[in-house]
Amino acid sequence: MLTTPARLVAKKMGFRELIDFDELGVLYPYVGISTLKVNVKKSPDMTLRFVRTMVDGIQLFKSNKEKSLAVMKRYLRGANDEMLEETYSYFSKRMPRLPYPSAEAVKTALEMMADQFPQASSVDPQEVIDLSFVKQVEAGGAGK
Repeated sequence: MLTTPARLVAKKMGFRELIDFDELGVLYPYVGISTLKVNVKKSPDMTLRFVRTMVDGIQLFKSNKEKSLAVMKRYLRGANDEMLEETYSYFSKRMPRLPYPSAEAVKTALEMMADQFPQASSVDPQEVIDLSFVKQVEAGGAGK
């Protein structure tokens, strides 16, 4: 499994794409942030600031293509302009304004993990998702 931009590199190298999870409607957490519940309980203010910063970053990414491409070029070493444009186009269309975690995506990830970690199959995705911090940022008007 490859995600963008690695899948673009593979295509350019002659590999064929067999399945596109996005086109099939399979939700998978390509990018996610996780931490232990104890860390959130110990530092809820830090967690809220982190989520607010993420929302601000998403807003900047979606509203300032030139700056976003410059940052991507800096961190995606070796990516040419075409690849950067395709990557920006791909994520700017798919990235939600607010980073609410998807229970379905977490469920898919847990199912994939179950081969290596059988206990993952018994985890309820709702037990590991906390929407409260994104809701607080949304209610405060951040990222609008």
